[in-house]
Amino acid sequence: DRGHLAEPGRCYGRGVRLAVDHLRPIRAVTGRTIRWGWLFRLLCITVAVIFGAVDMVAYGIRFLHPIWTPTVGYDLTVLQDAARRWLAGDSFYPAYQLAGPYVNLSTQILYPPVALLLFLPSIWLPAPLWWIIPLAAIAAIVVHWRPAPWAWAVIALCLAMEESLLIVSRANPSMWIATFLAVATVWRPAAALVLLKPSLAPLALFGVRDRRWWLIVAGLAVVSLAMLPMDLDWLRSIQNARGDHSGLLYSLRQVPFVAIPLVAWSGRRTDRDARAHDLDRP
Repeated sequence: DRGHLAEPGRCYGRGVRLAVDHLRPIRAVTGRTIRWGWLFRLLCITVAVIFGAVDMVAYGIRFLHPIWTPTVGYDLTVLQDAARRWLAGDSFYPAYQLAGPYVNLSTQILYPPVALLLFLPSIWLPAPLWWIIPLAAIAAIVVHWRPAPWAWAVIALCLAMEESLLIVSRANPSMWIATFLAVATVWRPAAALVLLKPSLAPLALFGVRDRRWWLIVAGLAVVSLAMLPMDLDWLRSIQNARGDHSGLLYSLRQVPFVAIPLVAWSGRRTDRDARAHDLDRP
């Protein structure tokens, strides 16, 4: 029956139209046409712009205000001193961390010995590059995924958190952990390098389905076995730690910053999304 096939929404060639029918705008009391999708995008863009501006001011204060400048790069300094101490033949971990219980004020070394693979190059690397390399890599990959407005809003909120400010201003290695996770959104095996910070280990599972991920894990395991006495010191140091910055979940507050690449990846926009976006234009 040609008449039946010609009915609106029944023709096979109009499948796209049929899929969009349920997204048609509704009429407000004022008679204006409102598309809820556009309102949601506008809200997300507004949140992203506002918190983006807040982020720039907050990070500027952290790096430039006299009250905070003494803490800029503090974590990097602590880790570089520990790496130099190890190169000189002393223990990577301070003696008091091994002697007995101590209060961890987030200034102690809780990284496993294998993390020296990351810390040793920083001794010879110009200090600004410790920030520039990871932050530029994260930014480039985030932009590469062309996140949807909601993802930009979430990213702006993550950057506005106090712990994110501390990670960046103090040059915490979590910047590099976030970089490894960002690379993993493009090349899955890189997620294995998140294991350099075991307190964030669950995020490393992002690449677990790739066989090459297991090869990197095996390589890290071999290095760890070669440093077995230091591994025992690390476990003792973890066991002796007390306070809010101790225990298996002490890095939980850093997850919003480290997971920023995953937010961008989750909110990525494909060519199909772009075409759907065009269809939904008022």
